[in-house]
Amino acid sequence: MRYSRKSAGILSLLLLFNSIGMNACGQATAETGHVSISMTGMENTPVINYTVPTLTPNVLVDQQGYAAVGEKQAVVKGRQPVETFRLVDRETGETVYEGTVKQTDYNGELSLYIGTADFTDYTGEGEFYLECDNVGRSLTFSLKEDHYQELLEALCTDVHDRCQDRSITEDEIITLLEACEWYPQVLADDNGNDIPDLLESIADWLEKNGQRHRKAGTGEHVLRGGDGKIQLSVPEI
Repeated sequence: MRYSRKSAGILSLLLLFNSIGMNACGQATAETGHVSISMTGMENTPVINYTVPTLTPNVLVDQQGYAAVGEKQAVVKGRQPVETFRLVDRETGETVYEGTVKQTDYNGELSLYIGTADFTDYTGEGEFYLECDNVGRSLTFSLKEDHYQELLEALCTDVHDRCQDRSITEDEIITLLEACEWYPQVLADDNGNDIPDLLESIADWLEKNGQRHRKAGTGEHVLRGGDGKIQLSVPEI
């Protein structure tokens, strides 16, 4: 995998945050579900009841997008082995990259051949889709230079809002504190006080939901969660 140290830290953070219910990477399955539609008459008597299959594409990509520079892979499935794929610019319809589907194996449970389309070597930006003969195309996705940074900023904004409206849980706060400890270098500090903004949001949440005590002789405050699971020492802000 070709990631810079900063990008690797951001990606690790996104994976960690995913454990509190945030979808950083976007997932798709090879299964087919059904949506039930019911039509009623004027007297609310059902007259039609049928299911419409919801189909997933045979070329599965990360719908959140990819970093332009970094590993980029998709899953290709079909009743017959798929040999090649094309990366197509959505706006122009031009094929900008072609490659070979690799590591194709037969999945007996799904009765499908499943392989990997790797387009890491292409580093352009824009909106694209992958296309394969016989099995069709993927959903559209983006390639951006600062893709993971944008995802992290959006996620931190969401966490801040959840701290403000007190909808975040203490278990989730513990996960976020681990993130602050492991990867402080990738977290924003917009007010320049050497405290990650995310940590300040957590301190605000603790103050509203727990107890605040001054630590004698240190100029710091100890914040404790309501059930005592979290204790955080922070300087006066």
